[in-house]
Amino acid sequence: MDMDADGLPDSWEQRYFGSLSVGPGEDSDGDGLSNEEEFLAGTAPNEPTSVPRILEMVVRGSERLLRFATVSGKVYRVEKTETLDPPQWSTLQEGLVADGPTLDFWDAGAAGHSGFYRIRVDSRQTPR
Repeated sequence: MDMDADGLPDSWEQRYFGSLSVGPGEDSDGDGLSNEEEFLAGTAPNEPTSVPRILEMVVRGSERLLRFATVSGKVYRVEKTETLDPPQWSTLQEGLVADGPTLDFWDAGAAGHSGFYRIRVDSRQTPR
């Protein structure tokens, strides 16, 4: 149910905020994700450390291992850009279904190259 017609379920707003006073575009915890993105990601909108993020990066040979914090059952895509000014994100892989609190991704041949990574919840896909 969404009595205030803001796109966020009332039960979710009540659970995290105790009211229906927050908007979907607000970033209530200042972590860079809007309340709507937090809802889709399955993360806590009032906890700044509850976000999909890189936990660890390890180089092994010519590969780079990225370990991301995830929410079990959510579908993710990994993106990379060579620069942040301005970023031009390209998808390295999509359709990655998390089956626990972390997800490992190997970027083959990336060890000798620079770049920036991010993980995004792919709300358009459902687990297979």
